[in-house]
Amino acid sequence: MIDLKGFYHVSSDPINEYDLLNLVAEIYSKNIEVIEDVEFIIDRSLGFSQFRGATGFSPRPWDDLILTMHEVRRILRWSFHYV
Repeated sequence: MIDLKGFYHVSSDPINEYDLLNLVAEIYSKNIEVIEDVEFIIDRSLGFSQFRGATGFSPRPWDDLILTMHEVRRILRWSFHYV
C-alpha cells in the first residue's frame, strides 16, 4: 500500500488550449474553426511527476479521455431520452 500525504496534481500529459479545443471539435464532429493566438502564451500545466513517481500511475492520452467523455455523454443522453 502506498502512503500518500498532502496534495498531488493528477493530470494527463501537457496539452495547449488550441490543440485541446481542436481535438474536442474533431471527436465531437464539430465543424468549427479555432483560431490560435500565438501572441498570448501562458503555461497552466499541472506538475504530475511527484504523483507518477509515488504511484506509478500513467494516465491515458488526451484523445482516449475525450473519446470516453464523448461516448459516456452519448450513452447518458440516449438512456435519459427513453426514460
